[in-house]
Amino acid sequence: MFTLNQLKNFCEKNNVRYELNPRYTKEEYYNYTTKEWERIQTGWYFGMNNISGTKQGEWQWVWYQTIGEKLDEDTKFFFEERYSIAVGKSYRGLNEDWRAYNTITRRMA
Repeated sequence: MFTLNQLKNFCEKNNVRYELNPRYTKEEYYNYTTKEWERIQTGWYFGMNNISGTKQGEWQWVWYQTIGEKLDEDTKFFFEERYSIAVGKSYRGLNEDWRAYNTITRRMA
């Protein structure tokens, strides 16, 4: 688990490309005020490309997510997945979480 501030600092220090995207529900809900179907924002995604800084890492994205609309420097992000562009597959689980955590903390030191 990292805060938004820690993730941004890691990316700026190590010249890592990142994206901050809103997360929405999969289902659409009818808004009676606007009379339109819409999705509700449930949180945020923070994705980082090539956290390892290696040639092979250029094909990897690591995604963290948060729950809730509030976003400030102390918002906590939790590991979601490592996505490989090369094979088009997501890798999840505790092992992937630890690998990403260790890589980020090692490169921040």
